[in-house]
Amino acid sequence: MLDAVFRKSLKAFNGLVPLHKENPLIKAYAPFWTPQFHLKPTHVTIGCEGKVMDLPPFMIGTTAGAFLIENNKAQQILPHYVYGITQKNKNIWIFAQTHPLFDFSRLVEVNLQTGIAKTLVPYLGKRVHQIDVINNHIYVTDTYRNAIIRYDLEGKHIDTRHPFGDLGKDGRSAKNYKHMNSVYGDGAHIHIFCHNETSKTGNASEIATFDTNLKLQNVKQVAGTNGHNILTTPQGQLYCDSLGRNSLNLNDEILLRLDGYLTRGLAANAHNILLGTSLITSRDNRDKGHCSVHVLDYQLQSLGNITIPGTGNIHEIRFMEGDAGLSRNAKLTSKINFEPE
Repeated sequence: MLDAVFRKSLKAFNGLVPLHKENPLIKAYAPFWTPQFHLKPTHVTIGCEGKVMDLPPFMIGTTAGAFLIENNKAQQILPHYVYGITQKNKNIWIFAQTHPLFDFSRLVEVNLQTGIAKTLVPYLGKRVHQIDVINNHIYVTDTYRNAIIRYDLEGKHIDTRHPFGDLGKDGRSAKNYKHMNSVYGDGAHIHIFCHNETSKTGNASEIATFDTNLKLQNVKQVAGTNGHNILTTPQGQLYCDSLGRNSLNLNDEILLRLDGYLTRGLAANAHNILLGTSLITSRDNRDKGHCSVHVLDYQLQSLGNITIPGTGNIHEIRFMEGDAGLSRNAKLTSKINFEPE
């Protein structure tokens, strides 16, 4: 009963109260935000098809947690809902739900070598999406609050920006709500993908471009709906048209279409692209289903796929080394060259 009341209170207060330790709702549940804890990796069974054995290690964020995949084997690193994953050097930062019953989450720093994780930011909102390190700041897309939050690498809050305005009392129903879900810095600019909840609003997705001080430069509508991810390459901008055409697009041209699947989650190294797919069905069914990672080369030939049962939606994919989708590796995109046959 208490949990039900708490969840109802959180929903009512979501976006209306500050998320800090003095908030009594949060303070009462502080024990769920353990400052430091030991990882308890759990091996899980996955399905592998095609030439995927030689892939370097990568991590995915899903409804059921964060999973490290290496040599056709998978380990669950963190349980519960996980979205954004980023890294610098050997540090990995993950946006993770604190407990399956509660809507608040945290930013966790993970060291896979020592097996120790620590909470950097304990009081994040319900649905943060992608995170990344840009110019030694951790950028957090606080999606439901229409905000970009910046922290230093120790988790100290720098500032909170609302590039499209605060939502006010209307919340996600406000006309200026953008559902910002992806962030990528290419060195000269910072790009943010605006999902725009196309299926509800009728507004196509957009890519907003900022200077390195987060001053808005341009907003470009894309030929995609309910989209995700962004990666700037010498040939243009790569993104997922998640629901409209279930595709991976370069600029507004379809590179690959996977009918019947929601495309979301994108990683790229010098040799391969990893593209995530989830089932298109009701959210409840998606959360209980399986997700897949499709492996492509730059001739856009499918090399195979990896299926992870019971993990629900896939949200994020990151190579552990040399991922051009991480802003810190933006220079690696110079090696990306699509040569479809």
